[in-house]
Amino acid sequence: MQHHKLRLSRATRDADLAVRVGSWVNYEKIRVQLMGSGFLEQTAMYNFRYKTAIFDIIPFGEILNGKSEILWPQDGKIMNMLGFEDAFRTAHKFRTSTGIEVRIASLSCLVMLKVIAWNDRPRERPQDPVDIDSIIANYLDAGNFDRLYDEHSDLVDMDPYTIDRAGAALIGRDLRVLCSHAARMEMEQILKRELSYSEGSVFFQQMAGFRKIDPYRDRISLMLSQMG
Repeated sequence: MQHHKLRLSRATRDADLAVRVGSWVNYEKIRVQLMGSGFLEQTAMYNFRYKTAIFDIIPFGEILNGKSEILWPQDGKIMNMLGFEDAFRTAHKFRTSTGIEVRIASLSCLVMLKVIAWNDRPRERPQDPVDIDSIIANYLDAGNFDRLYDEHSDLVDMDPYTIDRAGAALIGRDLRVLCSHAARMEMEQILKRELSYSEGSVFFQQMAGFRKIDPYRDRISLMLSQMG
């Protein structure tokens, strides 16, 4: 999120990284190299500490089963990786000072990944709904104002018009273009379920904190309406 110059609503020392690999053997080689460079394995085989930072380093690609899932050999835990190929294909590319190419997921794909990841472990990932709301609130500021007026000017006429609502709608339209049908349907199913729970939704309770959830529900509903 910092790559996109977003104003974060919370300080963070953790990062989620994904590596595209063809087998568990290749993933284990990466783990060994990391631990040989000072990374310390923490609570799971994908979780590492380096100095004061925490990293989740997740494999995807040919390592997944036919349902776009990882079955972790350590404990048999299943992790839904649907959408990672979409995020990889549409990611922003840049090179580090050492010449390594790194891909950064687009903000709209990041919303999708966070929704799906949250659904796997909702009580363990209360920060995901907060991050999603931060992306929505700052989406136009992250280089999308010109696109709003040049390509999606009809959104300016929405009633009521706010920066947050326009951002939510534009994310929905971007997801319609960037993401596969399967990933969009998974995300839609999760969020519609949470919307149906109203005040009892864990997702919206985490997103809103001690505030009223209605504005947050409105923005998510608007985003879904544009994903079509």
